[in-house]
Amino acid sequence: MSKKLKFKCTECGCETIEEVMVNVASYSPIDYITEGGDMSYEPKIRHEGGEIEHYQCWGCGSIIANGMVDDPEELIEWLKKNCKQDD
Repeated sequence: MSKKLKFKCTECGCETIEEVMVNVASYSPIDYITEGGDMSYEPKIRHEGGEIEHYQCWGCGSIIANGMVDDPEELIEWLKKNCKQDD
């Protein structure tokens, strides 16, 4: 198994990266709808198409490398260079 890479936002300390995509269709099954209009969605979300616009911090929205990192290979290299990893 490959080693998991770590991320830690320099702005807020969050350790979760968010992928921002454009031109994507997303499908979410609805579990139920109440008479008041509240909806509960099942976690089974399906995506079609789209392209990565950028990666950002999930906590504060700080964009990684000013949006210059926009594919998984670039993100891997950026994480190795910019975030402390276990030896």
